[in-house]
Amino acid sequence: MQTMKTLGIGAILFAAAMSCGCNSTPDGRKSREEADKVAQQAQQNERQARDAAKKALNDRLVELEHRIDALKADAKPTTEKAKRDLEERIQELQSQAADLRAKLSSEEGRKETWDRFQKSADETLQKLESKIQELRNKK
Repeated sequence: MQTMKTLGIGAILFAAAMSCGCNSTPDGRKSREEADKVAQQAQQNERQARDAAKKALNDRLVELEHRIDALKADAKPTTEKAKRDLEERIQELQSQAADLRAKLSSEEGRKETWDRFQKSADETLQKLESKIQELRNKK
């Protein structure tokens, strides 16, 4: 693009230099006409190059817009599925919390929870006592 611009500007300058003071003789008029023709051709080439570059950029922009639309379309179902999964998990946890509250609010639930805790503590205490006994026997 830069090279074409430089060529276009060079052709315009060449045409301007050729046209200065060239009207006094028939050869001068012919040189001026040739210079004008070269200048017009250079301007046309520059316009064509600019239009081609503009078209290429517009094509690239359209391509990127299509890719963005496709990515949005792909992401939307995934996002909706993730939201549904999250809602299901939240409802499941809320249900579990409600069950635990109900158990702990009743006498039977509190007793059951206490019994599990006590059993776990007894098992841990037995493991500790056996470890202590084992260490004493090693001495």
